[in-house]
Amino acid sequence: MANFSPTSLLKWYKTKGLVSKEKKGRSINTNALSFDDIKWVVQFITNYAADHAIMLPGRVPGFQHDDIKLLPSSHTKKVVYCKYKESQKDTHHRVDGDRSFYSLWQQLVPFVVSAKPATVLC
Repeated sequence: MANFSPTSLLKWYKTKGLVSKEKKGRSINTNALSFDDIKWVVQFITNYAADHAIMLPGRVPGFQHDDIKLLPSSHTKKVVYCKYKESQKDTHHRVDGDRSFYSLWQQLVPFVVSAKPATVLC
């Protein structure tokens, strides 16, 4: 509960009854992504990785985990974001910005990484 003076609370109780009093201020952030929007981003990245990623046996040098899905070095996060943006043009889903896309990728799908150019020597 916010800081209200005892007299304002007493006046509120006498006029409104036993109802919680909320502080006036900022409204809800309408720019925030919904759960469905976040789910679409994660689903796109995992589907993209299923189509384009390379699963190497064993541990990949430079990465701590062994369940890494390695995208080719030409498929950077920027390229994947552009493909995501193109795929969402005709749908009713909201397209988030590139920074939030990268942030969601890093937080929710860290096992999908783009290969460094030195890794792709074949």
